[in-house]
Amino acid sequence: MQLSFKKIALGVLGVAGVSIAGVAAFAAYGVATADRRLTFKDTPYPSVTPSREPALIERGRYLTHGPAHCVQCHGRAERGQPELDRDPNLPLTGGLEFDLGPLGKTYAANLTPDARTGIGSRSPAELGRVIRTGVLADGRLSVIMRAASADLSDDDLRAVVSYLLSVPPVAKSVPAGSWSAVAKSVLPLFHLSPRNGGGPHGVAASAEPSVERGEYLAEHVSSCVACHTATDPMTLQPIGPKAGGSLPDRSHGSEPDKEFVAPNLTADPMTGRTGQLGEDEFLARMRKGRLFGASAMPWESFALNTTDADLRSVYRYLRTLPTVHNEVGPTYRERGWTRAR
Repeated sequence: MQLSFKKIALGVLGVAGVSIAGVAAFAAYGVATADRRLTFKDTPYPSVTPSREPALIERGRYLTHGPAHCVQCHGRAERGQPELDRDPNLPLTGGLEFDLGPLGKTYAANLTPDARTGIGSRSPAELGRVIRTGVLADGRLSVIMRAASADLSDDDLRAVVSYLLSVPPVAKSVPAGSWSAVAKSVLPLFHLSPRNGGGPHGVAASAEPSVERGEYLAEHVSSCVACHTATDPMTLQPIGPKAGGSLPDRSHGSEPDKEFVAPNLTADPMTGRTGQLGEDEFLARMRKGRLFGASAMPWESFALNTTDADLRSVYRYLRTLPTVHNEVGPTYRERGWTRAR
């Protein structure tokens, strides 16, 4: 995911060289511990009635491990282990560390229903609220859940909550993480609020691809459009054309001198992925999966755990977006890369 929370911090602090996505992730799991003004205890709870119905639980499992890609952060304790995602039932025990340098550290939460270390003590409504609005059980705002979690329909929200509560509990303590003094000084400058709690209109999965299903996935569940659109670092608002390519983001792996940029996904025949690739070619590329270990793209969830019909649906929807001619350059490159004149 390629969020702009870190870019805002850098704009205020003038601190260079810290991972953009890392700060976003820090906000995800430890946000508002530094400033109690970011509390929204009155945010309404969605009505979520979990079920033991096998079909519904399987739907939640599919979303969690597939197009909603929750498993990418909550399913492993280390980066660089994409082989773990080949297990379709990989437990979401969390523990993945996000080292934010001068801003602090945080860790992905244990999402198994263990009462002490996981979500076992949370009600279905509390779980539904944090997924849908970003507001945690104690009223604090989780920025990553607010900005980057899947925006699910009522039926899919029920399915995901049902799945999370159905898996075996695993006792695994995860550090709480903490803000640094630098981060605490910046947090009050942000004007953050919960996501609108209404939820989008869902489109059920089908064996046949459709533009309607693709729109629901690309715009709400998988964050394709958000991650591939340039965003203003100070406002979190899009500043580039929809799905026309992101701003550069520092590598999240062992090569800090590298950066990523999410490519143009529109149907432009010269610079757009869906313009350069036919539907079968697009599917083959998605199935090929990760080429760079440090990529923020949740490749394994799409390559291994998302159906052909859903991937084809996303392609067909992206092809309907306004065509954008925007060559972003190599997607993995030296930091500060510029095109030769």
